[in-house]
Amino acid sequence: MFQTLKNAWAMPELRKKILYTLFIILIFRFGSCIPVPFIDTQLLSQYFEQASTNGSMLGYLDMFSGGGLSRATIFAMSITPYINASIILQLLTVAIPALERMVKDGGEEGRKKIASWTRYVGVLLGLLQGLSYYALLRNQGFLSDKGVLAAVTIIMTFTAGTALIMWMGEHITQKGIGNGISIILFAGIVSRGPSLMRTLGNLFQTGTSGIVSAILMIIIGIFIVVFIVFMSNAERRIPVQYAKRVVGRKMYGGQSTHLPIKVNDPAVELELLYIDDLVDEMIAALKGEEHHCEFDGVETRLTSEGRYCAVPTTHHATLGEIVDLLHTFHDQPSTLIIPEIPENSFAKKLYSTYLSYLPKEKVAFPLKMNVDARGSFTELLRTKNCGQVSVNISKPGITKGQHWHNTKWEFFMVVAGHGLIQQRRIDSDEVLNFEVSGDKIEAVHMLPGYTHNIINLSETENLVTVMWANESFDPERPDTYFEPVE
Repeated sequence: MFQTLKNAWAMPELRKKILYTLFIILIFRFGSCIPVPFIDTQLLSQYFEQASTNGSMLGYLDMFSGGGLSRATIFAMSITPYINASIILQLLTVAIPALERMVKDGGEEGRKKIASWTRYVGVLLGLLQGLSYYALLRNQGFLSDKGVLAAVTIIMTFTAGTALIMWMGEHITQKGIGNGISIILFAGIVSRGPSLMRTLGNLFQTGTSGIVSAILMIIIGIFIVVFIVFMSNAERRIPVQYAKRVVGRKMYGGQSTHLPIKVNDPAVELELLYIDDLVDEMIAALKGEEHHCEFDGVETRLTSEGRYCAVPTTHHATLGEIVDLLHTFHDQPSTLIIPEIPENSFAKKLYSTYLSYLPKEKVAFPLKMNVDARGSFTELLRTKNCGQVSVNISKPGITKGQHWHNTKWEFFMVVAGHGLIQQRRIDSDEVLNFEVSGDKIEAVHMLPGYTHNIINLSETENLVTVMWANESFDPERPDTYFEPVE
């Protein structure tokens, strides 16, 4: 362990992160010792000491705040409002479909909105907790001033302390080491270690009931520690099979191992290399066109003079982002939403990998056909930003459409049968006629502001039309207005 710490300290980047984390913890502990004005902290400490001896819940709450609650400091509310806010938002995400779609389909922007709302809810809960704590202080006679100014000062100070702790936690996550919220919570608990031992000692001296309470506290504490360690060490073992190779008369390799990936923290960032990019670089190396790099700490720095070979294309993604993408891929048969897969993007490569492992029973999936006496209409695919694709089947002699769109535009492509597409601008009498057939497939624009229809001219064959619209259909804003062409 000490060697690991020594190695970490030797790296400038890690040393900077460690010092930043320690600095934030120091500020947290300093703030946990600054009392809020207008409060008799001596009487309050005596009250909490008595409550801890009696096994009151206040003692446990004080432990999580690092003693700030018993001393009525600016950090008395600790990080619990933010934790409660996170739990509330997670539950609401499951209960409210709109929030669930925002998390699953909104990508990074959706997660940023949820994080922002969590902060707002955390501040609101901090305000409510501060108000409740003020009521307790007032009712127990711990205030030196019961005026309006004192009340506002106390409540606002508690709330500001909550906001500041959230800010410090997020900055530890961004610029320090580990999860900032967890570290601040841990720092508060550790700081109460001596007080907790003293409380246990007092319980052992109070008799049988106190001894039983102390033993239960110890057992619960040990269980929590074991559980946390177990979850912290949780990992997903990705199997890795090394290929066999022959050197001279000897055979090397062929062993199996695994790649451990932590699964307990969605903020864990991974650097991922796609197999095609690796193969491309190996081919380039055979041609003498390989890329070179040096290492700046743990960071790869491409340079033509580097001592090491490197693949220039890798992708950085958090575990949470990967899980969200996999959920999007999994839900595609039901949502019909194709994820955005720009060229050379991580999403495109992950989707290819996902599909390559798709089991037989999930290769084919049913589509909802809207069937009536005229034929059927079926949505095939949807996208978030590039519209949707559908297929329309019209029975012989049937006319469909007879409507116009104000903003939406479409492509109609007849792939089977013989039909007539008609369009007319809504402020004109001129009708545009386009005879279409599956024997000569062409795309016909459905223009905004033009009412249009499609007529099956055949007396025996169905008319099959593939349709693309620039936006997915929204029942709340259909942008569809019925008006006959002729």
